[in-house]
Order: sequence, then C-alpha cells, then structure tokens
Amino acid sequence: MATYNGARFLREQLDSILHQTVRDIEIVIRDDCSNDETLKILAAYASEPRVRWSRNEARVGALRNFSTAASMARGRYVAFSDQDDVWLPRKLERSLAAMVGIERETPARTPAMIYTDVQVVRSDASIIVQSYYRHQRRNPLANDISRTLCQQLVIGCTILANRPLVELALPVPDEAIMHDSWFELVASAFGKSYYLDEATLLWRRHDKNVTGGIRTTPLYARLLRAARGLTDNERYRALLHRRCTEVAAFLERFDGRMTPELRDILSAFWRLPRSGRLERRLMLVRYGFFKASLLENLEMFLRI
Repeated sequence: MATYNGARFLREQLDSILHQTVRDIEIVIRDDCSNDETLKILAAYASEPRVRWSRNEARVGALRNFSTAASMARGRYVAFSDQDDVWLPRKLERSLAAMVGIERETPARTPAMIYTDVQVVRSDASIIVQSYYRHQRRNPLANDISRTLCQQLVIGCTILANRPLVELALPVPDEAIMHDSWFELVASAFGKSYYLDEATLLWRRHDKNVTGGIRTTPLYARLLRAARGLTDNERYRALLHRRCTEVAAFLERFDGRMTPELRDILSAFWRLPRSGRLERRLMLVRYGFFKASLLENLEMFLRI
C-alpha cells in the first residue's frame, strides 16, 4: 500500500485487510510525506505485527512509492492496495485459490497475475454499480499483449502477483504510466494473466482519487466528441505518447528476453504516433491493437 494524505478512509481499509479470511499476511505501507492524520493512524497499528510501515524522506509520487513498497514485500505473493477502498472478506482467499490453480497448470516460475471485478462505490461506500466491467461494457478477458498495449484493462488495486512476476517487473521504471499498467504489461508479455469473475472489493470513487472513475458520458456525446477529435485531438494522442514512452522503456529493459514476434508487436505500437493517419489505422487492424469494448474501438479509430 502506498499512502499519501489518505487519513479519511485509511483505517477502514486497513481493518478490512486485517480481517481477511487469509490471516498469514504482511501489510507493507510506504507513506509519501503525508501531512494529514495518516501517520497518526499508522502509528495506532504499532501493536499489530502484521503491519509494517515506513516514510519517504521526500515526496516521490504514487508510481515510485508503489514500486518501493512492492520491493519491501517479503511474501510469496504480492497484492496491491489503494488507501481508500474496502476489501471484501474473501478477497485474498479467492485470488489465492485462482493463483494456485494457474501455477499448477503452468511451468515452474511462470510470472502470473490475478485480477478481479469490483463494486464501484461512493465516498460513503454506497454502491454506484455492482460490476465495473459490465457497466463499462468491457470484456475483462481481452488481455492479450496487443490489447494490453492499447488499453489498460486491469484494475490495479485488484492485482495479486506471484513472486516471479514481482521479481521480473521491479523496479517499475519512471517512464511507466503507473505501477499497475507496468505489471499488466509484463504479465501479458511473459506470463499468465487470469481474470476472476467476481467483485473482491469496494472501489471508492471520490474527488481525491489519483486515477479516474467510471465512464458515465452518454453514447451520443462520446461519438460527437470523437468526431470533433478528427481535427482537434491533442489530449487523446498525448495519452498514446505516454503509453509509447512506457513501451520504449519495456523494449530497453527486456531486449534480450523477447521473442522476435513480441518485439515486432511492441515496436509496431511504439511507431503508431510516428505514422500517418491511414497507416495508423491499418496497423491497428494488422496487429490487433483493439480495446475491450466495441464503442471504445469505434472511438479510437476516429480519434487516433
């Protein structure tokens, strides 16, 4: 867990983790120079042997903070946790069972990652939607490398990674969009990603979230915005450039590990912003650079 000024919901989240049906856990917390009541709350857990926390000397941001926290974890498996959600009691139990199944079916030391659905809730934990993926009309199984490059599908706070994946992915480079997008990319490229079709936590959406929430824009409004993007679409393409920067770091880090096929896919994606409008669209089809819903694909073809 990476914390920063999360006092408002932190105690509820920590208690939900400590009350998991899986008891043999270690909660590793790295604080990024909070100036609210976060440190006071963490200090209140001093008598809990399963909680271990430390503080950065200077602010480093969420990406580096999560990377550092993950590197401090000593367990066979590592789960990422936001500071403001609520874990349902069997979250770890269900994810661990899925992970054990994957590890039985794959060669030893195969990097593996489990991710799940969530219930999206308001600040007071009242439910907005029962299923994030069904509400967004996204296919949670669309996790091959071509689709992963095109859109982060995994909800980072649901990730459970095994030790081989943690060792391969760390440290998360500064060029990554976020720690979870990097782990998803590494797992898709070199290991196994498995979707557990159930909500394992309450994913709280409020005005202090680092990442975005659920999409509520009506269909007609999104299509109109996409059409306008044919002539003015700098923000949309800026996101593509950010992903390509992450891919460039991936190509450099794993140059000696990739198959020629994987290198070709990654290199093609990296070339997208540097290609002409027609060529970009042809490359989307050739390499299967699709998103996880039909509407998002239509929007992408208009805007890229």
